[in-house]
Amino acid sequence: MGFMFETGRGVVRSYSEALRLYRNAADQDDAQGQRCVGHLYEDGLGVERNDVESTKWYRKAADQGDAKSQLFLSLHYLDGLGVKKNYVKGFRWSKMAADQGLPTAQCNVGNLFKGGIGVAQSDVRAVKWYKKAAEQGFEEAQCCLGIALRDGCGVEQNEAMAFRWFRKAAGQGHAEAQVQLAYMYRYGRGVAQSTGEEMRWLTMAAEQNYARAQSTLGFIISRRGILRSDEEAVPWFRKAAEQEDRVAQWCLGKFFKHGRGGMVQSEIEAVKFYRLSADQGMKLAQCDLGFQYQDGLGVVQSDTEASFWFKKAADQGNARAQTALERLQKKKEKKKKKRMKEGK
Repeated sequence: MGFMFETGRGVVRSYSEALRLYRNAADQDDAQGQRCVGHLYEDGLGVERNDVESTKWYRKAADQGDAKSQLFLSLHYLDGLGVKKNYVKGFRWSKMAADQGLPTAQCNVGNLFKGGIGVAQSDVRAVKWYKKAAEQGFEEAQCCLGIALRDGCGVEQNEAMAFRWFRKAAGQGHAEAQVQLAYMYRYGRGVAQSTGEEMRWLTMAAEQNYARAQSTLGFIISRRGILRSDEEAVPWFRKAAEQEDRVAQWCLGKFFKHGRGGMVQSEIEAVKFYRLSADQGMKLAQCDLGFQYQDGLGVVQSDTEASFWFKKAADQGNARAQTALERLQKKKEKKKKKRMKEGK
C-alpha cells in the first residue's frame, strides 16, 4: 500500500501516507519498509529531508541483508551523506550488495576498483565487476566494459568486442555509450567507418540533452566539409553551454568573437564565454582569454591578467600560450630595464 500512495497508482498520491505505511512495516523489521523510509527521508518526500535519518533506516535494512539498502548505505559513506565520509566502508557495503548479484552495485564496485577508492586500484578487478553487471544487461557497466576493451585497460584490447558492448548499451538509450559508439564509427574502430552512423548516434545522444554529445555534434557541424553550417551548430552549442560544457562555452566565445553562426560580433560576449570555459580549465579558452586581456578587447587591457591566463594554458602544454607568455615576460623585463636606466 505504501508504494501505491508513493506512486499514485490507484489512489491519490500522498507521500505522507506512504511514509506512515512504510514506517509501520519498518517498525516491524521489514527490510523493504526500512529501505523505503530511508528513501523518503533522503528525497524529502512527505517529510523534511534528513540524511541522518535516511542513513539510519538504510543501515537497518542493510544489516538485514537488503542489497539495495547496502548499496544506498555505501553511497552515503562515499558522499558523506548523513555520516562521516569513509571510502573503505563505502567500498565494503557496495561489495556486500555486489556479492548478492545487484548489477548497479557490481558496476559501482568496478568504478571503485578503477579509481582506487576505498580499495587498492586494480583495472583487472574493475573489468571483472563490470563484466558481471554488463552480462545482466546493466547499460552503465556495458559502456564501462566497452571502454576497457577498446583501450586494453585491465583486459586484452579487443575493439570489435568493445563495439558490441557499446552497441548493447547504446541500444538501451545510454547517452555516453551512444557517444562512444559514434567515435567508433568515426575512426572505424571495431566496425567499418561511417560518417552517417557517427552522426546518427551523436544526434540520438544529443537529443537526450547529453551535453558532451551536443557539444561534439555542434563542433562537427561547424567544422566538417559538406556538413558545415554555423547556424545549425549554434543551438547545439547553446544547449551544451547551458549545462556548463566547457568546449561548447569556448566555441560560443569563438562565434561571438568572429560574428559567426548569425551571432552579432561582440568582444564582451566572447570574453564572457571564454571565461566560463577557462574557469573550468580548458586551455584553449585560457589562451584566448589571455589575448583578450593582452589586446584590451572586451575587457580593460591588463598584461598582468593576460600573463595569468597564458600561464594557466601554458602549464597544460599550450604552445601558443607559452610563446605569448614569454613575449610578455620579455616586454616586462624591457620596461624594468628602461625604468632602471631612467632612474640613473
